[in-house]
Amino acid sequence: MAARFDQGFVQACGPGFGWGLAALLCGIVVFQTFPVLPGPAWAASAPALAALGWRWPLLRLPAWFAGGMCWTLLHAHFILAPALAPELEGQDLRAEGVIASVPDVGGRATRFDFEIERLWRGEDVVES
Repeated sequence: MAARFDQGFVQACGPGFGWGLAALLCGIVVFQTFPVLPGPAWAASAPALAALGWRWPLLRLPAWFAGGMCWTLLHAHFILAPALAPELEGQDLRAEGVIASVPDVGGRATRFDFEIERLWRGEDVVES
C-alpha cells in the first residue's frame, strides 16, 4: 500500500518532480556559498518565479532552483534577525549574561553559547 501512495504522490506532482527536488537542493547549496547575505526583498521574487515555472514548463527547473535559494534566504534572515543593531557595530560594549552551553575546547579556541541579558556602553545600559 505504501508503494502505491509514493507512486501516486510522484505522479500527482508531475513527471519532473525528482529533478525539481534536485534543483531545489542545488539552490540551497549554492546559496550557502554566498559571501554576503542578500536583502530579504530578493525572496519576494519567489511567487513570480513559481508562476513562471507553472506557466512555462521549460522554466520549472530554474524556478525550483531559485525557490531553494529564496527558502534559504528567508531562513537565514530569521536566524540572523536578533543580531546586533547596526548603530552599535564598531563600538566598545560590555555584555552581561550567562553561558548557555558546555564550553567546547579545541585547538587554540574555546567556544560556547552566551545569552546576553544586558549590554552596557560605558555606564549606560543599551536597549536591545
